[in-house]
Amino acid sequence: MQIPPSGHPAWRDLLTGKLAYQPSFLGARVLVMRFRVNTNGGKKGDAETTRVYVEELRELFQHNREVPSVQQDLSKLFG
Repeated sequence: MQIPPSGHPAWRDLLTGKLAYQPSFLGARVLVMRFRVNTNGGKKGDAETTRVYVEELRELFQHNREVPSVQQDLSKLFG
């Protein structure tokens, strides 16, 4: 599966909690939780902070795209 560009709204929605989905991939789970802790649940995340985290999350998925839990998450998020 192709990994969508960082401009896809699902990345931001996953980080902010707008999309009610908890990733199976542990690395993604940790990154999402770090974003939410650092931005008070996404409420205090300015556009630049959110963009940086989206890029980091996408890169994490890109580098681990062969991992079954990553493939499962991509399918559920973008499938």
